[in-house]
Amino acid sequence: MHATCVLHVASNCISLSEVLIAYPVFTKLKWKKHMNDYADLDALSLRELKALKRRIEVAIETRDERLKRTKAAEKIKALAKNMGYSVEELLEQPRLRRYSKVAPKYRNPANSMQTWSGRGRQPIWLRDLVAKGANADDFRIKE
Repeated sequence: MHATCVLHVASNCISLSEVLIAYPVFTKLKWKKHMNDYADLDALSLRELKALKRRIEVAIETRDERLKRTKAAEKIKALAKNMGYSVEELLEQPRLRRYSKVAPKYRNPANSMQTWSGRGRQPIWLRDLVAKGANADDFRIKE
């Protein structure tokens, strides 16, 4: 039976049961400055010790990952600066072209709120009217 992941840390899956077991352990322990001053680990059950071990392993892996990311970011910033750019300039996305609004050229006689600019696909109301034999120019808005 597989435990359901409730937390992913540094590509490790932590199940709900591990979280529930570990929480009382960490609230029970009183951490001090020196390793020799840690709370009495003999007072913890095997289950609590395993949960503590799992949490420590995850903390070590995430710290290593953060350090790697920090070093990589510093190298990228230095390289960009040496070439005369900032990282933001290099990662800037090109701006999308904005099209201006086009005035409507056709209006539905049955519902004056439905209009069409003449661009893109023909609206259903106009397509239906043309299919019934009407001419699209009959619905053109007079300027």
